[in-house]
Amino acid sequence: MNRKLSFYIVMASLLFSFAACNSTVEDEELEDTTISNVMVTEFSLEKNDKILQNLDSVFFSIDLASSRIYNADSLPKGTVLGKVPVKITSPYVSVAEIRVPGVTTSDSLINYLDDPKDSVDFSHGPVSLKLVALDGVTTKTYTIQINVHRMEPDSLYWNQLAMRRLPDVFAAPRSQRTVEFDGAFYCMMSNGSETALVKSETPDFASYALADGTIPANINVNTLTVGADALYVLDIDNNLYEYKSGQWSDTGAEMSHIYGYYSDKLLGVRRDAEGIFQHTTYPFTEESPVADDCPITGTSVSMLYSTPWAAEPWMLVVGGATASGSLTGSTWAYDGKRWANVSITQMEPRSNVTLFSYYTYSTNSNWVTKQYPTLFALGGLDKNGRCDNTVYVSRDRGVHWTKGDELLQLPSYIQKVNNAQALVVNTVMGASRSASGWTEYPSLRLPAWWQIETFADSRISHLDTQWNCPFIYLYGGYTASGSLSDTIWRGVINRLSFKPLQ
Repeated sequence: MNRKLSFYIVMASLLFSFAACNSTVEDEELEDTTISNVMVTEFSLEKNDKILQNLDSVFFSIDLASSRIYNADSLPKGTVLGKVPVKITSPYVSVAEIRVPGVTTSDSLINYLDDPKDSVDFSHGPVSLKLVALDGVTTKTYTIQINVHRMEPDSLYWNQLAMRRLPDVFAAPRSQRTVEFDGAFYCMMSNGSETALVKSETPDFASYALADGTIPANINVNTLTVGADALYVLDIDNNLYEYKSGQWSDTGAEMSHIYGYYSDKLLGVRRDAEGIFQHTTYPFTEESPVADDCPITGTSVSMLYSTPWAAEPWMLVVGGATASGSLTGSTWAYDGKRWANVSITQMEPRSNVTLFSYYTYSTNSNWVTKQYPTLFALGGLDKNGRCDNTVYVSRDRGVHWTKGDELLQLPSYIQKVNNAQALVVNTVMGASRSASGWTEYPSLRLPAWWQIETFADSRISHLDTQWNCPFIYLYGGYTASGSLSDTIWRGVINRLSFKPLQ
C-alpha cells in the first residue's frame, strides 16, 4: 500500500479548495482532503497465466463517486476466475480489509496491509475493499468486480439479430437488388412480369413505400447501381436508364455490364460493331479495348479506395467472367486512366461475388491491438456453376486474398447463393440487444486472433445509454438453379454490439 501522497491527490485537494466559497472554504478543504485520504488511485491484478495470459495488463476503472472498481472491457468468455494477488495503491490508510464472499462458508477477510501478496478469490462474485484513513474515522468501502464476457466477443454473429424477409411487394419475387442511396435504402424487385422500386428509411425494410417514377420496361434488376446523384440500371437490350429526382429517363448510352461509379462517371462495358468488348463510360469520355483476362460480366459491386500506392483513388471489383467465359478470382482496379489486375494472390475463381468493407483487429499476447481495413468476399458461382459460400479476406485492398479461418465462414443455415448484396450500416444500440421481428439462430465463434475494430471513440451517440454498432446486412442472392433467396440476414461481430468504453 502506497503511503505517499500522490501528485494527483495534492492537485485534487488544491482545486477543491480554490473552488470553494470563502464562507465554507475551511470546512470543504477539510472534507475534500479527508476523502482523498481513502482514495484508491491504482488497482490491478498480478500475473497468473493459469487464468489468462498477461492478466496483469488488464485495465481497471476506478469510479470514486460510486465506489466501484471494475474492468470495463470484459475478459474473454470462459475465463475461470480463481485466487489471484491484487495490487492496490492508496495514499493514507490505516486499514485495508478485503472481504471475500463465501458460498457454503462465511465470508473471509484479508488484511491487505499485513498480507499484500495474499490471493483474492473472485470466483464467487465481487469482493469488497474497506479503507480507513489514518485519522481512524474516515472510511470508504469499494466494490471490486471482474467482468467476464457471457458470449464470445469476437463471434461472427448472424443470429440474435439475424433474419427476416425481403419486402413483400410480390407474392413470388424472382429477382431483387438492394442499394443504399441518398440517405435511404432502395430495393428493386420483379416477379418476372412486373418491376417495383421500394424505398425505406431503415435497412431492414420494416416499413417501406413505393418510390416515385414509372420504371422502364424489361429492366435487368441485377444491374441496379448507385451514382453520385442518381441510380442507374440496364434493360435486357443494354440500354442505360437513369433515376434522378423521382424520374426515370433513357440516357441514350449502351452498356452490357456496369462496373460502378467513379469520380463523375459510370464505368461499364460495351460490345462494339466488330464484337470487341470496350471499356466505356457515361457520360462518354473515351473507350479502350478490354484485356483478355479482364472480366466483362459477373463482377462484384465496386469499392472506392484512396491508396498510398497511387496518385488517384482506386475503384475495385472482384471476380467475374472474361469474354472467353473463364472465371477470375482477381481484383481489377481503375485509377482514373486505366484498368489493371492488382492481385498477387487471388481467391478461387468465381462470378457474382458479394463484396463489402469492414475492419479487423489482431491482438498480440500483450493485449496490444492493431486495426486493419479489410475486404470480405463471399458467395458466388464457381467454374462448375455451383454456389460457394467460402469467405475470403484481404487486408491490402485486394492485392492478397486468403481464405478466412474456418470459424469465420458463414454458418450452414445461411443458404449458398450468388449475387447477394451486403451493406454495412451503423445502427443505434441501447442497453438491450433485443431483436423484435428477427428470427434467431446459433452463432459461430471466431478465433482469438480475429477481432473487429471497436470504434470506441466514434460509436458513442448518447453518453451511457446509446452507441453505434456497424451491422452487416446481407440481401437476397440466387441459388445455383436461379431461385431467389428472399431473406435479409443481419450479422455483427459481438464486441461491436457491446457498450463501448467511455
